[in-house]
Amino acid sequence: MLERMLRTFVPNYTQTGDPAVRERYGVLAGAVGILLNLLLFAGKLLAGIVTGAISVTADAFNNLSDAASSVVTLAGFRLAGQKADAHHPFGHGRMEYVSGLIVAGLILLMGAELAKSSFEKVLHPEAVDFSALTAYAGDDTAAARGILESFAEQGATNCALLERALDEGDAAALKAVAHKMAPIFTMLGAVQVAAALRTAENWEGPLTDTLGREVRTAAENIRAIIAEAQKKVSLS
Repeated sequence: MLERMLRTFVPNYTQTGDPAVRERYGVLAGAVGILLNLLLFAGKLLAGIVTGAISVTADAFNNLSDAASSVVTLAGFRLAGQKADAHHPFGHGRMEYVSGLIVAGLILLMGAELAKSSFEKVLHPEAVDFSALTAYAGDDTAAARGILESFAEQGATNCALLERALDEGDAAALKAVAHKMAPIFTMLGAVQVAAALRTAENWEGPLTDTLGREVRTAAENIRAIIAEAQKKVSLS
């Protein structure tokens, strides 16, 4: 298939020392990269929205950034293929390297922004609003405290069951516990936790390392939410 594509879009494709052939290779690679990454972006974004898995949605935008990199690559090869002129007597071949430098810079910038965002989230985590959970208590402080105590106790138990299911590789138990926990964390607005639980709840097949990491991260966040609920109980 690859050879057929090269024969169609890259005349004399075996003559890789020819600058014109190199340009066609670069343009073809850039165009295919754009097309495939856009298709992957659309498919993963749809899957992420349907399943509520943040990791899948994030990976979709990773493919979108890859498509942007392919645009830079394509433009670089097109510019590199221009003929020599008065200002560039040796041609524009170095544009290939410039485009590569731009792509590397974009990747580093994205990595720096993600690191910065993650660091800020660690230093300043978003507080969970328990008002939806205690709304049924109205102005009854004792009832609200009892609801939070029950939430903390059941949450800790279910969190332990969640991790045990992962340790034992028990997909059925993991799905059952996630099904039980997902609604309340959705109601609390704990988006990342709820998304991970929905992913586990709808999982089919054997457990994977990727799912395990996502669920264990959710378990850590659940413990933090439980600790916050216990703090509110102690202060009430």
